[in-house]
Amino acid sequence: MKETPNALKDYQKRAAEERGSFDSLAEVHDLPPIFHYWSNKYVRPLVEEVGFSRVEEFFGKYLTAAAARVPHPCILEYRRWELRNRSSHGAVAA
Repeated sequence: MKETPNALKDYQKRAAEERGSFDSLAEVHDLPPIFHYWSNKYVRPLVEEVGFSRVEEFFGKYLTAAAARVPHPCILEYRRWELRNRSSHGAVAA
């Protein structure tokens, strides 16, 4: 499907609005305390059930495997993030 100039402009406008919604936030990664309760109570047991102790390990394993098959910009960015964070969070399972 070929993009029209209007579709591209619409996308650029929506993307700018989305980025702008984070301008007023001091820390965009701050989550309310209920998130941590919920994720530890409900998500973590599911992740541990398949052999991981952290969600990052789960995504790290499967994103790395996907990158080996099809290099995608999102996967490559994840690898850069992983390298930056490996020392502070411990090795991510590959």
